Amino acid sequence: MKFSDFERHFENSKSEIRFDDWEVGTVIETVLELRNNDAISRAVTVLPPENPHFHLGLGRYPSSDGQVGPGLSVLFRIQFMPDSLADDESSLEVRHQAGKFIIPIRAIRAKPLLTIPPEVNVGHCLVGSQTRYLSRIINQGGRGKFCFVRQSDWPAANFKTAIDPGSCKIGPFTIWPSMFELEPNGEKDLIIQFDPGYAPPGVFTETVLLTCDNCQTKGNHLEGSSLDG
Repeated sequence: MKFSDFERHFENSKSEIRFDDWEVGTVIETVLELRNNDAISRAVTVLPPENPHFHLGLGRYPSSDGQVGPGLSVLFRIQFMPDSLADDESSLEVRHQAGKFIIPIRAIRAKPLLTIPPEVNVGHCLVGSQTRYLSRIINQGGRGKFCFVRQSDWPAANFKTAIDPGSCKIGPFTIWPSMFELEPNGEKDLIIQFDPGYAPPGVFTETVLLTCDNCQTKGNHLEGSSLDG
């Protein structure tokens, strides 16, 4: 029997179950309604998701025998119990005498989008001196928390174990602040100090990682030059 035949018997309130905002350690839920469009009573069951982050509650049937009368509905509570801010997914399988179909479950938060370029040239300074580069970052996406870490410290360093939550030093570069949080359209001034000391003049480069609390990480290339006085 085709999927369209199933739809003539039962109408589901959600073609896709979606969660788009959550915090770690919280439990959020939604309700799936399956309505019997047939002229006779029918039984319907829903198989739980395999992903342990999602939980299917017991169905709230209109009768004690598990049957759904004409025009009546059965309700299922679906809970999402995240242990991170990363995207997640699973599915439900709905079955009755006429067939079955799948309802996808997707947990997708709006991802942050920062206006920080992948390569930053902080300019030049004389040997033995230093210079500072100021950049205003704008978050054009969803809210998020961010942390600069050295590649050698990743993934051991994170929001809870950052060596210095105020600044991140990598080679001759120091970044302030190393940890910050931005709401949508939020702004933050980022300071990068270049201090080559008395090393021979030349071009200095480093790569620092910017990690987000949604488990995404990207590298940013830093460059500065020192000159003889």
